[in-house]
Amino acid sequence: MAKKQAIIDAAAVLFAEEGYHGATLAKLGERLGITKSAVLYHFTSKDALLDAMLTPVTVAHTAYIAGFDRVPDSLEGRVDVIRGLMGLYAEHRQVCLALQNDRLLWGHSAVEKPMSENYANILRLLCGPGASPDCELRAHAALLVAFRAGTIGLDMSGAVDDEQGVEDTLRLCADILKS
Repeated sequence: MAKKQAIIDAAAVLFAEEGYHGATLAKLGERLGITKSAVLYHFTSKDALLDAMLTPVTVAHTAYIAGFDRVPDSLEGRVDVIRGLMGLYAEHRQVCLALQNDRLLWGHSAVEKPMSENYANILRLLCGPGASPDCELRAHAALLVAFRAGTIGLDMSGAVDDEQGVEDTLRLCADILKS
C-alpha cells in the first residue's frame, strides 16, 4: 500500500508539472526509480492512476460540504466555510495544484460530476438559496482567491501555508463576499 501511495503522490507532482498529456507512466516510473511495468502492476492505466489520485480529493470535498446542515447566517460563518476549504486544499495541495495547472483534469469522471455538484452546494453555503447573480459572482471570486492561495499563491510565489498568509487570504475573501 505504501508503494501505491508513493506512486499516487509522485503522479500528482508530475501531473501538476506537465499536465495529464505531458505526464507519462514511463516518466513517472523514472522519477520513482521503477519501470513503467512496475507502475502498471499497481494501476492498470494512466487513467486508473488519475482516478486514484483525484477520488480522495472529491470524497473529502463532498464529506466537508455534507457536514453543513444549514447555510451560515453571518459573514464570519461564510468565511469559516472558505477556511475549511483552504484546509482541504492544503491537505491535497499537489492534486489541487495539478487541477489548477491542467484544466482538462476537471473533466475526468472522478471529478467532473461530483465537484460540479459540490461547487453548486458551496455557492449555496456562501450565498443562500435563490442567491442573486451578484452574490454568486462574489462567491466565485472568493473561492478563486482561496483556491489560488492554496495552490500557487496569490502572487504565484508558492502556496500560502503560514497562519498569517491564511488569515490575510480569509480577510480578502471576506472583503469580496461583503462587497
